[in-house]
Amino acid sequence: MRDKRVVGSSAVHLVSMAVLLFAFWMLLSGNTQPKFLTYGVLTAVIATWVSYPLLLVPNGDDTKRYFVFGVNPVKLVAYVIWLFWQLVLANIDVIRATVRPEIEIDPCVVRFRYQTDNPMARVVLANSITLTPGTVTMNVTDDGVYEVCRRKSPGSMASRMNLRCWKGRIDVRIFFLVLMGVLLTTIGLMLQRVFQGPTIFDRMNGLGVITADTILLIVLFGFLDNQPGMYVDLAMAYAMMGCLGSVVLAKYLGGKKL
Repeated sequence: MRDKRVVGSSAVHLVSMAVLLFAFWMLLSGNTQPKFLTYGVLTAVIATWVSYPLLLVPNGDDTKRYFVFGVNPVKLVAYVIWLFWQLVLANIDVIRATVRPEIEIDPCVVRFRYQTDNPMARVVLANSITLTPGTVTMNVTDDGVYEVCRRKSPGSMASRMNLRCWKGRIDVRIFFLVLMGVLLTTIGLMLQRVFQGPTIFDRMNGLGVITADTILLIVLFGFLDNQPGMYVDLAMAYAMMGCLGSVVLAKYLGGKKL
């Protein structure tokens, strides 16, 4: 009996999924003998029949069920092209903010409403926001999508979608200081592991974590001092020394019984 809650035609869903699975099987097999073609058709049909109920996701109030792969191919291709272009623009914007002497970062939490009942559309939207440099999705609720933006500007994607700032701004310096405190605490814990061991592998792992955290501390201090370029050079030099020291130490220990 057909489930009336399913959006779209179940027959179209089943046939399209079976065809895709059979095409994928042919791509992997490459064998066109009748016996193997029969195996491929049977496998695709059985896999479609078994997995189709699992690929129907309900909406919020369970009045509709959407097929996970029930998308318009033309619209999907158009969206991917548009998203790729937005990723290029966002990367350029982040690079510009990184190389400038002034830190043009003004983080804020923004919310916007979306008009869709399809849960897969929510998933794609949330992951597209997180995929874009400078933004990350915090939560997706019936009230809207919440995301953290690097800054809010008139030409940003956020303003084009009528996003609005939510409750106050985050002081980036306080965030950097808290992060530095966490890194220092981690370094302290790793120092204990370096001195106590008990094995050489524990000491090596501790040294590796200390080196990585020290590099992050140098970069963060550079942003606090408004001279990120100089401190990034220092961090790179320290990283090269740490890598060389690890190689020398590994070579020295290689001839010993551990």
